[in-house]
Amino acid sequence: MRLRLFFILMFWALPGLVIAQSSMTASIDPNIVEVGQTLRYEVTIATKSNGDMALTTLPDFGEARVLQRTQSPRFVNINGISTRSISYIWAIQPQTKGRFEIAGVEGKVGDEILRAPSVSYQVVDPGNSPKTTRNEQAWVESEIDPPRQVYVGEQLSLHYHLYLDVRLRDVQPMPPDEPPLDEFWVEDLSSQLNSRQVVSAGSRRVNKIALRSYALFPLRAGRTTIEPLELPLVQSSFFRREEVRIKSEPLEIDVLPLPPGAPTSFYEGNVGEWNLDVSVDTRTAKVGDTIRLRITARGNGLPTKLRLPDFPQIPKLRALDSNESHKKEVRNLKIYGEKRVEIPLLLLEEGRVEIPSMTWSFFNPEKATYETLETQPILLSVAPGTLPPSAKAPQEVRESTLSSTSNKAEEMVNELLGQLKPADEAASSQVSLADNLVWRLALTLLSLISLLLLFEPFARRWWEKGEPLRRKKARQKELIAALQTATSWDDLSHTVGELLVEILETNRAALSTHRIIKTLETSASFDSNDAQIIAEVLKVCEEKRFAPDKSTDSTFQRLHSEAKSIFAKFAIAALAFGLVPQEARAEAPSGHHQMAIASAEDRDWGKARLEIERAWVQDPWDSSTRSNQETIAKIVRLNTIQSTRVGRVLEGHDDQLFWWRAFMSFGENSLPAALLGALGMLVALLLLARKRPAFRPFILAPILMILAIVALWTAKSWVETSVAPVIITKDKVEFRSGPTPHASVRGDVKGYSAGTMLRSMEERGDWVKISIGEDSAWTLKSNVEFVTE
Repeated sequence: MRLRLFFILMFWALPGLVIAQSSMTASIDPNIVEVGQTLRYEVTIATKSNGDMALTTLPDFGEARVLQRTQSPRFVNINGISTRSISYIWAIQPQTKGRFEIAGVEGKVGDEILRAPSVSYQVVDPGNSPKTTRNEQAWVESEIDPPRQVYVGEQLSLHYHLYLDVRLRDVQPMPPDEPPLDEFWVEDLSSQLNSRQVVSAGSRRVNKIALRSYALFPLRAGRTTIEPLELPLVQSSFFRREEVRIKSEPLEIDVLPLPPGAPTSFYEGNVGEWNLDVSVDTRTAKVGDTIRLRITARGNGLPTKLRLPDFPQIPKLRALDSNESHKKEVRNLKIYGEKRVEIPLLLLEEGRVEIPSMTWSFFNPEKATYETLETQPILLSVAPGTLPPSAKAPQEVRESTLSSTSNKAEEMVNELLGQLKPADEAASSQVSLADNLVWRLALTLLSLISLLLLFEPFARRWWEKGEPLRRKKARQKELIAALQTATSWDDLSHTVGELLVEILETNRAALSTHRIIKTLETSASFDSNDAQIIAEVLKVCEEKRFAPDKSTDSTFQRLHSEAKSIFAKFAIAALAFGLVPQEARAEAPSGHHQMAIASAEDRDWGKARLEIERAWVQDPWDSSTRSNQETIAKIVRLNTIQSTRVGRVLEGHDDQLFWWRAFMSFGENSLPAALLGALGMLVALLLLARKRPAFRPFILAPILMILAIVALWTAKSWVETSVAPVIITKDKVEFRSGPTPHASVRGDVKGYSAGTMLRSMEERGDWVKISIGEDSAWTLKSNVEFVTE
């Protein structure tokens, strides 16, 4: 009996232990009316405490007439937790047109003071209310706050609500098609809205359902159109299912540029209402100690776009590497936050050290003015002490240390370049199924029966893969015929260039005068003598083009004859074997391999890494490709450390890239070959089991092998289509927070240079979103190349 009484008391006492939570909201419906029409203004106070609820101030409606005032209390108990609320409702009638704002009113719950947000509405002439696409039972409305013009970087709140007649049954809204918001920095506020409430729309009662809410920060000035949000509504019954799509009206937003006359300490991202604080963790220390200086901005706005003041140079201090952090929170549908820069300061000399005051400016959009803040100077008392050995080195010694480090890195790069191995022509001429001849013969024997069953689809696939090669041969024959009939320098230059592009599968940039000989000599299709002759042909053609007096007709006849002889021999060899030598094709592994070595010798690390990765994708079992892949990756890491001055390279910390590399290492034909082998084994065991039942238990083994191979093949196909690795091809790459040149530069993204492999997440126009650890950033597509096309 006592135990039962104890549990009853605990059940009724539990709600009193809940932390008091109180809120106050305000809404107006509709937000666009004609003169003389009625609108509804509602203020709601809700709490989980036992305090008395009441309004302490009344709303000011200006010239609008108040037709009616009511209040509606409500009490809800869910799982023993009680929530009380009271709604104050006014019916008002505007008398003049224009934009109006109802300032937020104050209320209280016990001793706690609350304030409702301001709301705004627009009054238009009779007959001028906006035409909407809504029907009489369901529609979508958008709401903009503030209703005035906004400045670049100022928060603009956008809310979408669905209005649904309460009499509708079995109507289910589906996820909406959201409008593109590329001209804004976007923060999602949807979780901050009341999900559903019942309101009046004329003489009807409708459910007001929150769909989406955004905090938008314009990135550039000018007029911007926000496309409609489109919402599918599904009405289901026992016999049918019907879908209707409704949408909001498009919105026109006028964004003002920041006014001229900005202070020198202002940065374009410093927009909002902010406070600045500078502090140190201690004001007394000794020589050799490290103290921490904190520069913190707090307020209303987007903290990630702020730039805080730089720390000045002070002779008695040395600033070490700083650390940035920021926080964001939402209050009354406004973004608040802080940004902090923490700088370790090494004390070098004893005595009194003064950290001077700092000035920092921001633009306050509410006041439409620039404001400048100035901090107080900080005085430090430094006692005698001992400097660490690394701090005693003068600046010139540090510079010489950096220089020696750079020289050492250069020596290491040269040593690694010497370790690059030429492409193995025998291994690159085909994608090997195995390195062991015995295993290959055994696999062939096991696959004979399966090949009979599966010959037709694979033969068709082989024929389709050969189609590009047949088109290539036809194009070469056409160009060789054109070369035979060339009668001018332009014809000769054009035809020879096109033949080289077709044979080497490269672009005309690789055939420039200073690179042509190296490009041809690295190809197995031309010897050094042919390379010299072709280089002379292209050079003389170029000279004749701009200086006709340097060449004669006899020169044309000689070079034309030699060019015909070279390409005729090539055409005969190609036709004799029925295909172009694989090492002459750029898409073959050896073609990419040779390009990688040539690019590495030219110290084009981005191109070298790209080509060696493409060679590895096509032939992951080639030993020389794997060796050079590791060597070029080491060079890229050394170059990155040397150029960016970071202690480590942030590459490879991506799970999806790990699985991409793991599955791509199977090669193109290994899984199909293994599947054929397993099928052959299964067929052989089935035939044996007919005569010898003792073999029946062994049939399970190839079946499990087939299932495992199919699962691996499926996973490999998914990884190939969903994971898109990219290689940074430029030394200096700028990352931004959004896909627009107006988005803020991500200064915290460091440790990436030409040759670094990362994973792309999304493409949008000329921009690509890159995965960076647990974060992401945007950069131009021209800064990267995709490993797999």
